[in-house]
Amino acid sequence: MKRVVAPIRETCAQTLSIICNRLNDQPQCSTLISILLNLLKHNGTWEIRHGALLTLKYTFNILKEIPNDMQIPCVQAVRQCLKDESDDVVATAAATLLPVVTHYESVVLDCAPGLIGELISLLDSMDDLNSAASSIMNLLAKLLASNSAEKFKLSFAQVLPKIFPFCRHHTLPFRLAAIQTVMKIIEASQSRLNSCTSEELSVLEHTFCLLYERSILESDDKILTSIEQAWNILCQSNTIVQQCTFSSYQRWICLSVHPAKVPINPTLLLNDEQIQQTPPVIDNDDKRYLSSSTTNNHQYLAMGFTVCHQEAPLEQDRTVIKCRRLAARLLGQLFTHYDQQQSNDVLNYIKCLNYRSAVQRMVAGMIASEWAKNMSDFSMNTNILQERFHNALNETLYFDEIAPSFTKLKRDFTSFMYECAKQRLCNPQSIEAVELHSVDHIIELCDNVHPSIESHAQLNGQKQNIRDEAQRIQNESEILALRSTAYLASACVYWHFLGDQLNPLIRPLMDALKKELDPQIQNDIAHAIADLIWQCTQRTTSPNPNSKIIKNLCSYVCADSDETPHVTNPSRFAESNETSINVNEEYNCTILKGIYTWQKTNSDDTTKIPLNRDSSTDSTSTPSSNNSNAKKFNFDAPNNTDCARHGGQCALSAIFHRFGAEIQSKLPDLYNRTVIDIEQFNDELCQTQSTTDAQCLADTLQILTILIPHVHETILNNYLNLLPNLSRCLSSKYTVIRFFTARCIGILSIYKTDYVLQFIIDSILPKLTNTNMDTSYLQGPIETLYHVIDKQALNIVPYAKHLMLPCIQTMTHQDWYIRSIASNCFAVLIKYYALYNDDKPIEHTNGTENENFLEQLFDNTKMPVYHLPMPIKADIRPYQHDGINWLMFLKRYNLSCVLADDMGLGKTLQTICVLAADIVERRKENFEIRPSLVVSPPTLTRHWTSEMNKFVSDDILRPLLYSGKNLAEREGLRIKYFQNPKEYTVIVASYDVVRSDITFFSTIPFNYCVLDEGHVIRNSKTKLSKAIRQISAAHRLILSGTPIQNNALELWKLFDFLMPGYLGSEKQFIRRYQKPLLASSRDRDLEYGQLAMDVLHKQVKPFMLRRLKSDVLDDLPPKILQDYYCDLSSIQCMLYEDFANKTKEQVKYVNDESTNQNGNSSTGHVFKALQYLRKLCNHPSLILTPEHPKWLSVQNELKESQINLNDIRLSGKLLAL
Repeated sequence: MKRVVAPIRETCAQTLSIICNRLNDQPQCSTLISILLNLLKHNGTWEIRHGALLTLKYTFNILKEIPNDMQIPCVQAVRQCLKDESDDVVATAAATLLPVVTHYESVVLDCAPGLIGELISLLDSMDDLNSAASSIMNLLAKLLASNSAEKFKLSFAQVLPKIFPFCRHHTLPFRLAAIQTVMKIIEASQSRLNSCTSEELSVLEHTFCLLYERSILESDDKILTSIEQAWNILCQSNTIVQQCTFSSYQRWICLSVHPAKVPINPTLLLNDEQIQQTPPVIDNDDKRYLSSSTTNNHQYLAMGFTVCHQEAPLEQDRTVIKCRRLAARLLGQLFTHYDQQQSNDVLNYIKCLNYRSAVQRMVAGMIASEWAKNMSDFSMNTNILQERFHNALNETLYFDEIAPSFTKLKRDFTSFMYECAKQRLCNPQSIEAVELHSVDHIIELCDNVHPSIESHAQLNGQKQNIRDEAQRIQNESEILALRSTAYLASACVYWHFLGDQLNPLIRPLMDALKKELDPQIQNDIAHAIADLIWQCTQRTTSPNPNSKIIKNLCSYVCADSDETPHVTNPSRFAESNETSINVNEEYNCTILKGIYTWQKTNSDDTTKIPLNRDSSTDSTSTPSSNNSNAKKFNFDAPNNTDCARHGGQCALSAIFHRFGAEIQSKLPDLYNRTVIDIEQFNDELCQTQSTTDAQCLADTLQILTILIPHVHETILNNYLNLLPNLSRCLSSKYTVIRFFTARCIGILSIYKTDYVLQFIIDSILPKLTNTNMDTSYLQGPIETLYHVIDKQALNIVPYAKHLMLPCIQTMTHQDWYIRSIASNCFAVLIKYYALYNDDKPIEHTNGTENENFLEQLFDNTKMPVYHLPMPIKADIRPYQHDGINWLMFLKRYNLSCVLADDMGLGKTLQTICVLAADIVERRKENFEIRPSLVVSPPTLTRHWTSEMNKFVSDDILRPLLYSGKNLAEREGLRIKYFQNPKEYTVIVASYDVVRSDITFFSTIPFNYCVLDEGHVIRNSKTKLSKAIRQISAAHRLILSGTPIQNNALELWKLFDFLMPGYLGSEKQFIRRYQKPLLASSRDRDLEYGQLAMDVLHKQVKPFMLRRLKSDVLDDLPPKILQDYYCDLSSIQCMLYEDFANKTKEQVKYVNDESTNQNGNSSTGHVFKALQYLRKLCNHPSLILTPEHPKWLSVQNELKESQINLNDIRLSGKLLAL
C-alpha cells in the first residue's frame, strides 16, 4: 500500500478488513492486527501508516469483537498517529477511533481524559486549512456523547472557544462538525450549567450569540437541527438565559427581520475579537483562524457564505423562511425563561417594531406565536400587544418592501401617460392626481389606452413593461399581506387574543392555507387553525365557526382533481398522454369501466419520469428564475388547487393531532365527515348510487385516507371497524369509488398490518375466484391488492405466498385492466418471495398449495410428471416430456408463457400435445369445449393442420384452416364455422388474415391463443400487434426460437401480450432494464447493466423455457446422412462436357466475367470454377446468360424441344427432389 494512490489503498484496506472478519481463529486475527500496528510505527513515507490506519478503521467497523489482548495496544497505537505530521494520517486516525468509542467504550474510558486533552490541543494548533480538523471534532463530539461523558469533568469554558472559529469555516462539513461538537460539549456539561463562574457565563453568552448567528446564516438542515438542539439544552437554565441573552435579544430580532437580498450589517454579527474574549487560559494573541472568518465580507440571510441571488427565487425564498422560522423558535424558547420585567420589555419591543414592513410584521407574529406555544402562564399584561396586533390585522397599506418599486412604477407611468397624451392616445385628465393612483388603477389605465398605440412600437413596449411591473408589484404585495396577516392572526390565536369577532382572524388563516406556496408556512398556519378550533370548542358564545371551517378545509382537500378525480370524469390522464396502456381507446377509464390506479400510474410515469432513478433521484434541477416567479406569483384560485389541497391536508392533520382521542366527542362534525358516508353504503348502493352521492363518498374516502396516519389509536380502531363497509365499496360500479377505497385500505394496512392483511385474505381476495361476476366486482379487490403491496413494500414479504395465487387466478382474465394489475402484483410478489421466511404464519387454508406451487414454479425439476390422457402418434423425447410438463403446470394455474426451444426441437409437437390434452381433460370434467387459435406465418398454416391430423385423432383435434385471398372466400369459412362451431376445436390462421378479420376473431372466446414465430408482434404500434392484443383467450402461448432479435424491449412486448403489466409499463421497462443494458457497452456501466440483466432474467425465467440442441443432445436421435444419385439432363451433360473439354477457355470466361463485375482480375479461378459447376448441377438457367459461349446452341435446342429455359425438367436434381 506504499506506492499506490488513495482509492487503491482504500480498496486494499477494505479487502483486508473483510479477511480479518472471516478469520475464525483469534490468534490469526491478532497476528494480522499486530502486523498493521507495526506498520503504524514506520517512520518513512506517510502512505504506509495511512494504509494501515485505513485497514484498522474498516476492521473496527465490521469486526464483532477485537481480541482482548489487542484492544489497548490498538487504541494506544492509533493515538500516537494523532500526532503525525501528515494531515491525512491524523484525520484517518481520528476516524479509526470513532467505531472504537461506539463498540469498546470501556477500553476508551481509561484513556479518555488524556485523549480529550490531546484532541483539544490539536484543535488549538489547527487553522481552517487543516483537513484533519473535521475528523478531530467528530471524534471529540463522539467521546462527549458517550455514556461515560460525565466522568471526564470537561471544562467547557476552555474547549468551546477553540471550536468557535470552525463554526465559520468556508466549507459545510467543517461547520457541521463544529456545531455538532459544540452541541455535545454543552450536553456533556449540562449538569454544571447552573453553577457557572463569570468566565464561563461569558463563554456561554458568546455561545448563544454564535448559535443564533449561525441559525440566520446557515441553510443546511443538519446544521440547523444541531443548532436548535444545542439551544434547547442551554435554555434549560433560567438563570443562564436571563444573564446571557437579555442584552442581545434586540440585536437578534433585528437579524431575524433583516431583508433577504441586502447584505447583513457586520455590526449585528460577532467579530473575531469578540469570539476571542475567553478566559485567560486561552492565548488571545492567536490569530490562526482569522482567515476562516468572513464577517468583513458580505453575508446574506439564510445563505451562509453564498450570494443569495444565485439560487432560484422560489427556492431561496423558502430557505429564508426556514431560517426565519428557526430564529423565531429560538427566540420563543428564550423568552419563555425571562422574568416578568424582561418579558414586558420584550413585549414593548415587539410592539414598537416597524409595522409598515411586512417582514417585520411576519417575524413579529412568528416570534409571538412560538413564545406563546412554550408558555403555560398567560397572566402577564398583554393588552398593548393585543391592541397592536388587532390594529395591524385591520390595516391596508403598501409595505416598505415594495415602496421603492411602487415609486419607480409611478414615475415611469407618469412619463408614459404624458407621452400618450402628446400622441392623443389617452385622456389628459387621467394624468391628474397620479400620486394617488393605486396599482390596480395603473393597470386599468394601461388597459384603457387607445388601441392605436399598437402602431407606436416604443410606447406599446413601455405600456407592456409598466403593466407587467404593476402586476408583479401587486402579486408581491398580496404575498406579503398574506404572510404577515396570517402570522399575526396565528399569534393572536396562540395568545388567546380572539375577541368577539373571529372573522378578522379566520380569514387570513384560511387564505394562507388556500394560496400560500410555501409548505412550511402552511404547516405553521395549520397548527394555528387547529388551536383556534380547540379554543372555539371551549367557548360558550355563539356562533361557533368550527363547522364552517371544517367544511372549507374538506373542500380544500378535495379541490385538486389530480388527487381527487371526479366520479363523472376519471379519464383526464388518458386524454393527453400516450402510454403503454393506450393500445386501444377501450383501455381509457370511464365513469364505470377501468381501474383508475393503473391509468394514473402510467400517466404519472409518462409525465414525471425523464427516463434515467435515475430520473427519479435526479429530477431536482433548479428551475429557471422566470418559471419560479411565474409559479410564485400565481394567485389564480382555479389553477392553485394544489396549494389548497396541501393546506387542507396540513390543517386536518394538525386538528387530529391536537384533539387526539377526543376528536369524536369534541369535534363530531369532522369525525362524522369521515365515517357517515362509508357506514351508510350498502350492497344495494353498489349499482344504484347516484353520481352526486358517489362524489360525496369519494371525497369522504379521500379525507379519510389523508387522516389515517394522524389519528389516535382509539380512533384508528374505529376506522378498522369500517373494513366490512369498505369491502362493499370495492364492488361499487363507479371507477373512482373503487380507486379511493383500495387506496384507503392500503393506507390502513400500514398501521395495522396483521389485522388488515388477514381481513384481505379472508374477505376480499376470495372475490377474485368468482369469475362469473361482473368485471367491476373483480376490479376493486385486485386494485386493493395493488395498493397494499405498494404501501407495504418489503413488509409484504411474510404474506407474499398467500397473495400470489389470487393474482395468478386473475392474470388471464378477459378484462385488460384486471389482467394488467394482477400481472403487476404478481411480478412484485415474485421478487419478494426470495426473502420469504415462515416467521409470521398466516391463517390460510391454501398455505400448502401456495408453497408447493411456488417451489415448482421456480424449480422445473419439482414439477409433477404429467401423463398424456390420449395416444400420440409420435415418439415423444424426454426433453419434450419436460416441456409438456412445464406447459401443463402453467396451464393449471392459468399462466401464460414463451416456449423458446431451438429450431427443430419440436415446439409444434409439444403444443399439439398440450392442446389435445386440455380438450380431453375438459371433456372428462364436462367443461365447455372452447376452440383454440393458432396464428402462424402463412407458409406454416398448412403445416400446422397436417401435423395435427398426423399426430392426434380428429375426434380430439379437428383444425379449421382459415385462409383465403379474398373476403368472399373467408366469409364462406366464417359461415361454415358459425353453422357448427363445436365441430372445430382449433382454428389455424396466418397473421395477415387475423389482422384483416380481427372483428371476427375478437368475438370468439378462445381456450388457447398460440402465436407461432410470435416475435412478429415485437412492434407494438403496428396494426398486427394491436389486432393480436384484441384476441380473448384463457391461455396464451408464444412459440419462438428467437424471442429477442434486436434488444430487450422486444421481450417486454411479448410479455405485454402474455401478461400485460408483469414487466411494468413500457416506460418503466426502458428505465429499469433497457437503458442499463444498452449503457453496459461502456466499461463504467458494465456492472449496472449486469445487475439489470440478472434481475430481468429472474423475472422472466419462470415463464420462458429455452433449450438449445446442445442442451438436449443426448435425447436427439443420431444424425442420418443419405446420398441419392440422379442423372443430369441433356443440357446439363452438354454444358458439363463443354466445360471439361475447354477448361482453360471456360476458366478464362469465368475470370473475365468476374473482371467485368468487380473491375479487377480474380486469382481465385479454382473456386469460381467449382461455383460454376455447383450452379450447373442445380439448374442450367443459373449459369446461362447471353454472354455464355453456349447460349445460342442451348437456345436452339430448347426451341426444337419446345421447352423454356426455366423448365424444371432441365435439372435432374430438381426432378429427383
